[in-house]
Amino acid sequence: MHGSSSNYSTPSKDELRFVSTSLKDIIHPELHRRASDGGFTKVTKSFLAMMGVEQVGFLSVDPHLDGFYIHTIYVVRNHRRKHIGSYLLKEAENFAASHGYTFAKLKPHALDPECVGRDILLRWYVSQGYVPVDPGDSEWFIKRLAI
Repeated sequence: MHGSSSNYSTPSKDELRFVSTSLKDIIHPELHRRASDGGFTKVTKSFLAMMGVEQVGFLSVDPHLDGFYIHTIYVVRNHRRKHIGSYLLKEAENFAASHGYTFAKLKPHALDPECVGRDILLRWYVSQGYVPVDPGDSEWFIKRLAI
């Protein structure tokens, strides 16, 4: 996709793909650094958003017996403002629902705070249907999934 950040659209399904991955397959330096930051468990599943052959986003989720947790959503800087983060979030929710989970839970943390601050991130999650687990506490957010 080309153009300025003020002129963007959601990439079509033909342009954007969602693929399962492992750390060794992540070649984009920015994504590899984020994926290497840790926090993975035995059940962590990792995915890439691909535009053609280019790696443009990273997602990691933890499907546990007690719930489905979205661990990391990260989009490379030069591909932000193209709805790739929303695409990754929706794919995480679809993955959860397809495995029988009725809720997705996440702990918002800005991975690139100089570009996307916590307040912006929280507003984005709320716009995607997430609500604080405890009113007045913005540590954990949850969303009921349609299955």
